[in-house]
Amino acid sequence: MPILEAVADNSYAYFALGVCAEKSQDSEQALANYRKASRLAPDDRTVFVRFMNLLLSRDDLRAQAMDEIEGRLSGPLAYLALWYRARFEIKDKNWKSAPQTLSDAFKAAQEQNAYQDLPGIQVDHGDVLRQIGDYESAKTAYARAYEIDPLRQDVVVGKALCHCEVAEFEEDRICLEKALESATGDPAHADLWNLHGWSLQHLGDAAHAVESYRKAFEFSEQKDPWYRKGLANVLMNFRPEEARSHFNAIWQQEKSIGSQPTSSQPSGDASTVGLLGWCNYRLGFYDEAIRLIKTVVDRSADEQSAVFDLGLVYLASGRNKLAEDTYLRGYELTQKCQVLRQRGLFYVALFDLADARHQRLLGQDSESIFKAVEEWLHSSGVAVERLPWLADGGIKV
Repeated sequence: MPILEAVADNSYAYFALGVCAEKSQDSEQALANYRKASRLAPDDRTVFVRFMNLLLSRDDLRAQAMDEIEGRLSGPLAYLALWYRARFEIKDKNWKSAPQTLSDAFKAAQEQNAYQDLPGIQVDHGDVLRQIGDYESAKTAYARAYEIDPLRQDVVVGKALCHCEVAEFEEDRICLEKALESATGDPAHADLWNLHGWSLQHLGDAAHAVESYRKAFEFSEQKDPWYRKGLANVLMNFRPEEARSHFNAIWQQEKSIGSQPTSSQPSGDASTVGLLGWCNYRLGFYDEAIRLIKTVVDRSADEQSAVFDLGLVYLASGRNKLAEDTYLRGYELTQKCQVLRQRGLFYVALFDLADARHQRLLGQDSESIFKAVEEWLHSSGVAVERLPWLADGGIKV
């Protein structure tokens, strides 16, 4: 009885019981204990965060989560309440409201001197801004987070990913290498190594890109298909058989996602279907690659990169008129993006063309498309003549 009496008036005891229940995967008991702890200590940040994280994972408890948020909008945890409101908006893909809510959360956190949470709020803000295509503002959000904590992993990953998506690969490399100086063999660093490989690959440094991609792949226990894809892409230039074995492995791992030839509309999320399409392109199965990538393109009018991938496969398979029309469609879609994002899309489109030409997949009649994409990239503000991987008409390895 003395223990129970102590628990009745002690928010931390209920909190500890909630943590134990959560670790035992008893979410209902965890919620009950967190709820009691929250009632006893409504302004305790640790209790509120743990309670809200569990509520965020449960769609059936949305109303309760909203009540908890509303109850703290006027207190010292107002910034956290706003942040969690934004997280629900992100979960609902409410891109209209989430940016403003996150901006309000950041201001409220500054007023409370809640420095430990400022980077996380800014990373979420940057992620949302990238989602809606506002890369100028996203860069500002990530830069603010980076100024506060340049070694925090979610900050580095967000900033690096943004650099990659706007073709700022040198800035990306510098940012990542600073973070990787203190990296160990922790599997949590896989994302950093993968992005490092991506930046080196698109700077034309294939040899070092392989090393980084291998580390990312090994840290993921050789399970992440995207890390494997990055590794395989680079290996195609000097170890093609090993590369094909990786693309085959991805196909075997993911092919259940609506990949049957009898399925005209493959199931699965667009990114996975697109990944399978890319693997088929790399393996030389062009018809299957077209079927899969075209599915991604048909599902959304905003899949610019998938449109360029489709054009590339058409070109490699000798369907030049379809390739021309598809690249033009990709150009028109990309023109709707901010200039920063245009650079990223055109850069990768040209890089993939140069890569295909280096592997002798393209004929002389592809030159007009190559030159058009080169001009699009130049017009977006990239000094094409300085790209090292364009030297001698192909990727340097």
